Amino acid sequence: MAHAIVIVGDDEPRFRRDAELMAGYLEELGIRDVDVISACIMDPGELESALSLGLCRRSRERLLLLYAGHGVRGAWSTTTEGRFAYRRLAAMIASRPAPVLFINACCHAASAATALEMAGGMASRVSLIAASPAGKVSYNGMVRRIVESWRSGTPYAPRTCDGKSEYIGIIRHSQPIVRTGTAKDGRPVRIIDLRSRDPWLLRAWDGLRVAWFQLFPHVDAWAVVDERRWGAVLDHAFIRERSE
Repeated sequence: MAHAIVIVGDDEPRFRRDAELMAGYLEELGIRDVDVISACIMDPGELESALSLGLCRRSRERLLLLYAGHGVRGAWSTTTEGRFAYRRLAAMIASRPAPVLFINACCHAASAATALEMAGGMASRVSLIAASPAGKVSYNGMVRRIVESWRSGTPYAPRTCDGKSEYIGIIRHSQPIVRTGTAKDGRPVRIIDLRSRDPWLLRAWDGLRVAWFQLFPHVDAWAVVDERRWGAVLDHAFIRERSE
């Protein structure tokens, strides 16, 4: 059997939606042992204590660990004072004998892989699905895509804009230009870079982008998709079996 720990790093609706979506899907699978931790009301010490309890309990069963919130390079960044470093998390995961599937849905998410590697000996029993590379921001939608993949009976395959794009859309003006590629249907990728335009255009674009995602929170067709995996592929404990 498996259980889960879902950490909500900020009280923003998008992070709450990701947590609720995953908890609802796990309940469909019959996994009702789900600890939900609201890190946005905890300091790093309180978060570490709550995580330690969850990781130690049923330590010989598979665990799904989901973080939905903000991140910086090398740490989660909650709305409380301070940050929770990945090296602290890696040490806690290393002491756990059972496999861990870690979904890190935040900016700079793949920087957690460095801490996991430094902790040593976990690549065969820990799987990291990261919403963004170590030096980039993340976009909405990864948790939803993971659930969709598992519901269809397949492991989650990240999409990347690093030379093999499935699609790339309009990027934020504050981001560097992304490498181009081709979409799945063979069409060339189109990138609109607003960084060199007038400030009033940037403000107008930001307003449009915010309004778009508020109206259509589950639509990410305009987002740059750049996600990574590290370690083992441990999706199978959380995949819905296909009905014959």
